[in-house]
Amino acid sequence: PSMARTDADLGTLLRHHFDGAIDMSSPLTRRECFERYSWHKDLFGDGEAVFFRIAMRWKLDFDPVHTVVLRDHGANMGKAVQRNHDMMMEILDRLRAHPDFPSACEADLNAFRARACVNNAWATLRVGGPGGWARAQLGRAMSDHPSEVLRPRTLAAMALAALPTKARAAINRFGNRLTKRPENRTFVETY
Repeated sequence: PSMARTDADLGTLLRHHFDGAIDMSSPLTRRECFERYSWHKDLFGDGEAVFFRIAMRWKLDFDPVHTVVLRDHGANMGKAVQRNHDMMMEILDRLRAHPDFPSACEADLNAFRARACVNNAWATLRVGGPGGWARAQLGRAMSDHPSEVLRPRTLAAMALAALPTKARAAINRFGNRLTKRPENRTFVETY
């Protein structure tokens, strides 16, 4: 899914990222954008985050027409939740430290970081990942943006993280049956 927005700046990207992010398969980008803000070559996969940097200087427009079909399966690099999360936190730290970072986006960046922490903690808990890592991310979310605790997913993640591993696994199996979503599924998204 993509955001149907015009003249999107960094604040817009941060506030609406979870409505549908940019996918690297479809953007049309001027060369000068990548010349000014190149990828972080020392990170696992900078990917779409380069557009956060580009949006510090240029406005982005989103075409709601689907132009790309992506296949999602259990072996996608996106399934490395903890590794991708740690990389995203590093990218956001570098974004904040960049000389072009607009101070007016500080609150949006904190809210984005908190939401990312909760979403990745939730994903980790739902696939049986380490509860300690998930609890640390929930704590980080509360530190970055205390009102994040008021969101239902945050409360559910906190409850799930508090359970022993076996109880968490049983709840996850039950939840998968309720939503009729098998644990390993393949689906296609269009962008």
